Amino acid sequence: MLKGTIPSGICVIILLSLLVAPCANGQLTLEDSQSENKTTELWNFSAANTTAHTVRMDWNVPMVEASPTVANRILYVVNSETYLIPNEPYHNHFGFGPPQHRIGTLYAIDVYRGAKLWNFTAKSTIRSFKVTDKDIYICGEGDLYVLDAQSGNQKWLYRSGGEIKWAAFSEDKVFVGVHGTDFNCYVYSLKEADGKVLWEFSAGWGASISYPVIRNSILCFGTFSSTNHYFSVDAATGEKRWTYNVSGKVEGSCIIEGVVYFATNDNIYALDIDSGEKVWGSSVGSSVVSAPVADRNIVYALGTAGIYAFDAKSGNEVWNYSAKYPTYFSVAQGVVYFMSNGVFYALSGSTGNQISSLQTSGHPVFSDGIVYYDFDDTIYAFNAMNGKTLWNLPHNDNQSLLAVLEDRAYFYGDHTIYAYSTPANPHSTDPTTNPSREGQNDSLETQSERLTQLLTITAVTTLIVIASTALAVWKNHSKKRKPTNI
Repeated sequence: MLKGTIPSGICVIILLSLLVAPCANGQLTLEDSQSENKTTELWNFSAANTTAHTVRMDWNVPMVEASPTVANRILYVVNSETYLIPNEPYHNHFGFGPPQHRIGTLYAIDVYRGAKLWNFTAKSTIRSFKVTDKDIYICGEGDLYVLDAQSGNQKWLYRSGGEIKWAAFSEDKVFVGVHGTDFNCYVYSLKEADGKVLWEFSAGWGASISYPVIRNSILCFGTFSSTNHYFSVDAATGEKRWTYNVSGKVEGSCIIEGVVYFATNDNIYALDIDSGEKVWGSSVGSSVVSAPVADRNIVYALGTAGIYAFDAKSGNEVWNYSAKYPTYFSVAQGVVYFMSNGVFYALSGSTGNQISSLQTSGHPVFSDGIVYYDFDDTIYAFNAMNGKTLWNLPHNDNQSLLAVLEDRAYFYGDHTIYAYSTPANPHSTDPTTNPSREGQNDSLETQSERLTQLLTITAVTTLIVIASTALAVWKNHSKKRKPTNI
């Protein structure tokens, strides 16, 4: 063997170690590359009734009330329960059966193991909830519950004495809109830490109070009454800043660059948020049934006869799209989504031109340009931008789509939730309990980059070995040569 050279066996070992190392870390394996189209049931969880007289249990589906969500590897989902009280008088139920009562239970479920971490049952239905790093806010019919996000233990409770219409959050305050038993509408500001009431604002007699928008310590909302008003309130003190008279129910609001937009009946208005002066007002082609949505200097309104788009600065109509009673309305990244007569549509937000459409049943779920829908006992992932189906997942005919969150599809049937890995990301191991699989959720692009880096390192190493060997051979050959006398 030549001195100064690297044995060929060692070279082979070096190359093999470079090839095997990423696989040992779970970043690029043959098993992973062949399992992209596989899907399996990861777990199922069954809810138990909380009363002895429960007659029905339903999981809350997205865009109805209290939609499911995932945060910190925990699935939060609400189960609504209907029960009867034995021997309760019929009251004014016209003799069609005893009065029914409803309560809601929020479940916290580990997304990897399917194990219940905790559950909390409210004294009424749960209309909405919000998960933060520390707390969970649960909005019931008349009460606001605040739980510790880790344990589910109740931290404090606010009893409104009426009907809670909404809860909104800003910095260290919680704002609650209440329809009182005296038929007046109120807004309360609560201290986030303990629920202490900081101030109360009376908006007068009204049947409802719209969900607010909050910007720069300004709270804006509307009421529906015989004398309708749109209010601007100082969020710090509760003092009224200005009011604007409207005709009809205010559905909700949005804000773009110091201008607040809201809809009422078949009109949409733009007001200066500081002064309350009218910037513009435009007529919508049908009754508006949802809060307007602002995106990229266009304000969109959902009407009973279609979708309407207005220039945010001038109020001029940019386009409209006719559709009968559209639902599941959303705008994201310049695309308008909605459903009408069993068809889900995606429109260009700037032109109103149809990008794609698909026949579906049930409720669609959409996120980041991907539409998940259930059709003929199969869930499909559909790219709304190009109309292509990304993957499909058959399921049992007694299961319905609940949500697609992160890398899992959740179905519900009877009292049970089923979790499936999606074909786009079939991995199911908890990385916290199996570190060898920690890199398994990387995208194909990331794995491709690793492979390129691996091949580059291998090629460079090979060149170094060849150069080193050639240099050693040349040196050895030079030593053996004898000088020639002239």
